[in-house]
Amino acid sequence: MNIIGKLKYKILAAVFVVLFVAGGILSLRISFVAEHPLIKTFLFSKTDLKFKSDKLHYYDNPNISLERVHVQAFYLVPRKSLNDFTLSWKEDFTGALEELKKFHESQFGNSSELTFSLLDIPVVAPNEFVDSLPTGLRRATLVDLEPIDKFIEDNITKSSAPFYRKAFVDIPNNAYAVKVIFVEGVSAVGSEGMLLLSRNYITDPAIGYGTSVLAHEFGHTLGMPDLYDYETYEDYSDDLMGSGRYRAINYVYFSDDIKRRMGIK
Repeated sequence: MNIIGKLKYKILAAVFVVLFVAGGILSLRISFVAEHPLIKTFLFSKTDLKFKSDKLHYYDNPNISLERVHVQAFYLVPRKSLNDFTLSWKEDFTGALEELKKFHESQFGNSSELTFSLLDIPVVAPNEFVDSLPTGLRRATLVDLEPIDKFIEDNITKSSAPFYRKAFVDIPNNAYAVKVIFVEGVSAVGSEGMLLLSRNYITDPAIGYGTSVLAHEFGHTLGMPDLYDYETYEDYSDDLMGSGRYRAINYVYFSDDIKRRMGIK
């Protein structure tokens, strides 16, 4: 073999060695390279990419961002019930809001962040005001939020209001605010940016799906429609906006159609 032939042989051998080593490194990608903390920073799963690209918005309205949602919750008590309202209300409502937060995150992932604050004292209201609140029994009717908004402004959000708390009133930057009113009375209704729910749904042990009703009405505050017939109560869907409202929160979900119409592909 002449000098040129030997040189060609050495070059080919070197190429095979390089290819062999490269193949070995690639074969270890999952077990070694991909597990390196510096490498993992740049290796996104399909799920990660999905969460980074999808941003939640109001139902059928991309102009209203729901990337940040903040719940302002308080307990509304009529004067006639001051002596017999539930003393554990703060723990009960905090637990329900925590469950709502977990459910929201399980359905929408990193596409939306939900935070909440709970007013640390019950808001006492005239009996006639509480009695006039919508109950949700006439589902097809629109909810007039103006009297409720005025009551909240006069009694809670103004700096001179009797139940004003700065930490409660302050809303995170760019957050869509939702008012959650736990009522000592009969109510289960949600509308844009506000819901009212009877305290019994959360505190009565005989009701095993109270947090699901809370999440259902919360869905309305984000624009989601009811998925059942108002006259016959026939359900159009098995998800939370349909028959799922009567199941425990661990066994419910939002349908793919609802998520799609809120920006989750």
